[in-house]
Amino acid sequence: MIGSVANMGRKSLKTEKNIYQIARENAGFTRREASEKLGFLSENRIEKIEADKAQIHPAEVLAMEKAYQDELLVNRHCSSQCAIGRKYIPLAQKRPISEVVLEIVALTSALEQIQPDLIQAALNLNKTGMHLHADAIDQSIAILSDLAKCRMELSLYQRDQTEK
Repeated sequence: MIGSVANMGRKSLKTEKNIYQIARENAGFTRREASEKLGFLSENRIEKIEADKAQIHPAEVLAMEKAYQDELLVNRHCSSQCAIGRKYIPLAQKRPISEVVLEIVALTSALEQIQPDLIQAALNLNKTGMHLHADAIDQSIAILSDLAKCRMELSLYQRDQTEK
């Protein structure tokens, strides 16, 4: 029995877990099992990544996403860990398709409501400058960002459907 307990790996007692440790644990892997599944990352390297003592490389994130079967890991990495991603990548979630579709409908309706102001902004841009239509432009940027998140969530849904 002592031998089998030693092979199980230690259970993490850490309260603040990063996204990589959460993904591994959700997949049901010990660090040793994850290392074997990934093939090119040692247990020690995984431990350092999970303890935020080593910077993770994009290839490692992609490999973890596949090995842990966590299709949102790359999105969570990019939207929270990468300076460019924090600015440009919205955090996606796995939501019921009905919620995603209803949000798309609401967002496209909101975009249609500001469409006249956007057209006016485009026509008057050279004459008066963008400042007169800044609200419509700001609103459209926010709507398009939310639509990008919905696009990602639809892609996740589509991936799930094709894998079945």
